[in-house]
Amino acid sequence: MSPAFPSIGTIESFSDDEACHLYAICEAGKPIRFRAVTNDACNVYHWDFGDGTTSAEPEPVHVFAEPNWFLINALVSNAAGQAARTESINLRNDWYRLGPVIATPHVISIRSGETVEIRMETRFGPAPLGVGASCHGPVSCYTPPIASGQSATTIAVTGTERGVAIVNYLAYNFGRAPGSGPVALVYVDEPLPARYLPKRRAATH
Repeated sequence: MSPAFPSIGTIESFSDDEACHLYAICEAGKPIRFRAVTNDACNVYHWDFGDGTTSAEPEPVHVFAEPNWFLINALVSNAAGQAARTESINLRNDWYRLGPVIATPHVISIRSGETVEIRMETRFGPAPLGVGASCHGPVSCYTPPIASGQSATTIAVTGTERGVAIVNYLAYNFGRAPGSGPVALVYVDEPLPARYLPKRRAATH
């Protein structure tokens, strides 16, 4: 009997038996265990942790050297084919609350070919600053030209294929190297994970 075509439902990550997610439960410098929830038909694994390291173990344990936001890529395969999945992990990096640049919206789901606008605004106040953006993942980005004194900008993000993309800010203090960091997640042809959905309030009587 030939094997079933592989599939990945989700990627789970744990540190000290607590689940990691965007809201920074896990920390850099501590072992984090990863597991791809598959249909049990996989015999080859390839992990890319987004920091330049990889693993071929089914449930690898990895230590990130610095706090940041990483895209975790898992690829599984067998004789019938292969499947891939990407999830994000944030290690004590409260970008959405404390970062020097805020994005609205900062987590969004779109379709391939759809374009949305994301507004970026610095928290430095009026200064000789310019704000731009760069994108990593299955989207294309258009940012208006950056000008001195520009404390806000609106970028156009277009989905190109299924996956998860990170939008990074570029904050220029002219005469110095630009600052950069993640400010938004864009899910293309995928629903938002439950952790990003508004929590329902219990009915009161």
